[in-house]
Amino acid sequence: MRGVRLCLLLLAGLLAPAVAAQEVCTPSASGVWKNLPFAAQRDSFVVEYDDTPNALGIDGHTGLAARLVGAATPTLSYAQLAVITRFKTTGIIDAYNGTAYAATTAFAYTAGVRYHFRVIVRVPTHRYTAYVKSGNGPEVVLAQDFRFRSTQDTVQALSYWVVYASTPASHTVCNWQLTGLAAPPPARAEYYPQPLDFGPVRLGQSSDVLRSTLTNTGSTPFSSCGPDPMPSGCLAHSSMTGAPPFSYITDNCLTLASGASCVLQYRFTPTRVGVATGTNIVQTTGGPFPLNLVGTGVDTTTSPPPASGGVARLRPSPLAFSLIAGSETPVEAVPLDSAGRALGAEVTWASSDSAVLRIRQPYATVTQGVVAYALTAGTATVTASAGGQRTAMAVTVLPGPDTTPVLYRVVGGRLSNLPSQRPFSFPAVLPLYSGRYTLLLFSERGDTVRASVTVPGPQ
Repeated sequence: MRGVRLCLLLLAGLLAPAVAAQEVCTPSASGVWKNLPFAAQRDSFVVEYDDTPNALGIDGHTGLAARLVGAATPTLSYAQLAVITRFKTTGIIDAYNGTAYAATTAFAYTAGVRYHFRVIVRVPTHRYTAYVKSGNGPEVVLAQDFRFRSTQDTVQALSYWVVYASTPASHTVCNWQLTGLAAPPPARAEYYPQPLDFGPVRLGQSSDVLRSTLTNTGSTPFSSCGPDPMPSGCLAHSSMTGAPPFSYITDNCLTLASGASCVLQYRFTPTRVGVATGTNIVQTTGGPFPLNLVGTGVDTTTSPPPASGGVARLRPSPLAFSLIAGSETPVEAVPLDSAGRALGAEVTWASSDSAVLRIRQPYATVTQGVVAYALTAGTATVTASAGGQRTAMAVTVLPGPDTTPVLYRVVGGRLSNLPSQRPFSFPAVLPLYSGRYTLLLFSERGDTVRASVTVPGPQ
């Protein structure tokens, strides 16, 4: 009988419903900085968490920091956060980009709705990308390649995640976790001009040396593979198709940080009459980047052929592009004859919506080029016309940083030139010698403003 009872108890245990693991949540408390440590991360990593605003109009922050946050005044504590996502009082979700809050994509929040955040953090480059979604909806890019807060742009590791709200209404963060290491973003680069066109050159002669500029348009630094010493991961400096008409001369390409450029030089020596094409594939630690080359060999007994007829078409560069409001980029459209040769025809430019995109003065290096300046989010078409021919470029202007004026009271600051560099509160009386100082002002909302102050000498 005891054995039967024991078997029944075991069977009851097997049939009992499993107890679900309780999720771990951290609610914010007004004016209280809640810090939770995690293993220090010095490379690229991914964090995910669920965040629920418990009311509209809250000022709720979730962030990552290198050290414990909250020991200083609230204003200085904001400056200790490197990565921040925020429920803003105006009802949107945003993030911190270097010196101000912004959002790559506008995203409104609703009280009581749980939002899932995925943040890819790259400590070596001090940048991060954040995604947000609601329920089973698609992820939205909240912060695309945002910079760490400027006060944290030298940190070597992050080891705390932080929850804070400055308003009485709170938000609740659940299921915060490190979900793995982030793969480095793919390297991106562009050549200008691309292709490199040598035009007509007589047989047996060499063209002038032409240059193309290689620019790192991504956020990942990369190194040119050579020629010597060759960085790790490189197989060869470059490979050329279409040789011997085209020859690589030299370059100044070493390590290219994000936004950096270098110049490569080439020469064309035709060996036969007609159009010749080639490709120089430049090897880098970020992958191969091909540059297309084109030139025309002409008979030595005749003069180079004149341009045939008028403008047959225009070659635009680029065909389509995106800009962030407040930024600008050069564009060009080269008039070509029926044989594909460049002409010196005058190009007329226009924008379909000058409130979104404005055409500015021509830039010096290419006569057929202008500067496109993005004013506000939207779409526009840039058209170039010459000799009765016309080409168009589609442009998308993305929202820039949030430039809505914010009125706030300055509550503290720091002068970088003082030996102690100690913070001060307002009003403040500081004994200063004559000279120029860099002043950092901290608002009660956590914003930082950098200004220069000149103290005159005795009058």
